Amino acid sequence: MNVTYTREFLVDQFDRLAPNLSDVPIKGYQTLTRDGIARARTDGAVLVEDAEEPNRQFWVDQKDVTFVGMTLEEWSKIDDLPLVTSDEEDEAS
Repeated sequence: MNVTYTREFLVDQFDRLAPNLSDVPIKGYQTLTRDGIARARTDGAVLVEDAEEPNRQFWVDQKDVTFVGMTLEEWSKIDDLPLVTSDEEDEAS
């Protein structure tokens, strides 16, 4: 399911996600909103895979995730996302 999500990311001085393959100095943390794909959920969080960088997955607070362009039928499938227990969430972090 396509989503947008907001979280803090480590960025370099050109506001690109860090770490990256460049040798540009780290600037710090910045709150960004990015596109992603919802892969699993807990009672209060969603596991989001970044759309541009699929090797990056993050647990994001549910209030910071927006499901994009969903039809009524797709809304009913939110419950089809795998439900992860808190022990499994700790292992994935």
